[in-house]
Amino acid sequence: MSNAFDTYVLYNGLKTHFTTKSYDFIKYNGKTNVKKETFLKNKARYLFQRLSRKYNEDEMKDMLIANFCYNPTLWVNDLFSEEAESRYTEWKKYNQALTYHFKEDAEKLFEKYTPKELFSINENGIPVIVTEFQQGTISLESLCLLCHLFSAFEIWKNKELDDLIYPNIEMRIKKYYPFIRYDKPKLVVILKEILAKSTK
Repeated sequence: MSNAFDTYVLYNGLKTHFTTKSYDFIKYNGKTNVKKETFLKNKARYLFQRLSRKYNEDEMKDMLIANFCYNPTLWVNDLFSEEAESRYTEWKKYNQALTYHFKEDAEKLFEKYTPKELFSINENGIPVIVTEFQQGTISLESLCLLCHLFSAFEIWKNKELDDLIYPNIEMRIKKYYPFIRYDKPKLVVILKEILAKSTK
C-alpha cells in the first residue's frame, strides 16, 4: 500500500461491505465517507501503518476479504493474530485450486441429492445446501458458486425461511460472491458432467 490512510480506507470499505446490506464495495469502488482528519485522530492509525508496510495493495485486499468473509466483525488489531494470518494463507491455497475443490464438493452433494432436493427447504426452514455448508460438507466458496449457478435466491424467493440462521448466511453469500475469482464456463461444464453421471 502507498500509505497508512489508503490501508485504512480499504479496511473501512471492505468492513462496511461485509457488515451492512446497503453498501456495495464494488459498486462504490471502495469509497466511503472517511476523512483523513478523522484517521489522524484514530488511536489505531499506527496499526494501519504496520499493515501498509507488510502487504502491497492486492495482498492487503485479499487478506481482508479472506478474514471478513468468515468474521466481518474483526478489528484491525485482530489482523495481526496467528489466526488471521493462517486464514489468509489457507484462503490463498484454497482459491488457487478453486476449480478442483468445487468439483470435489459438487460431486459429494450430487451423490446424495438431485438439484431440486439440494435447493429445497428442510423442516427447519433452512435450505438443504446451507445445512450441508453448516455441517462442513462444502466450503463457503462452493456454497456461493452453487447458489449463483443454480439461481438459488430466485428459488427461495417466496419460501418460508428461518429468520434466525438463514439471513446471516444469505448475507455472507451475497457479500462474498463478487470477490470469488472463477471460470464460469468451466464450472458449468463440470456441473453438467457430474449431473449426467448422477442420473445414470
